[in-house]
Amino acid sequence: MQSIKLKNGTIMHHYKDGKMSMEDKSGNVVYMKDGVAMQTADGKTITMTGNEVARLWFEKYKANKP
Repeated sequence: MQSIKLKNGTIMHHYKDGKMSMEDKSGNVVYMKDGVAMQTADGKTITMTGNEVARLWFEKYKANKP
């Protein structure tokens, strides 16, 4: 998984299978519509593909499980 910071401060996660997920500035998993164009912190444009909300939530849950 590659994490990319966006211009608005959110983080977009890009998985090896080409799908993506997002989290807000506070680290909460957020929904983003498929096909929405986003701008990275360095000015590049990325189009959202395959919103993986449950996938990111489960990864964060596993990482923080006691």
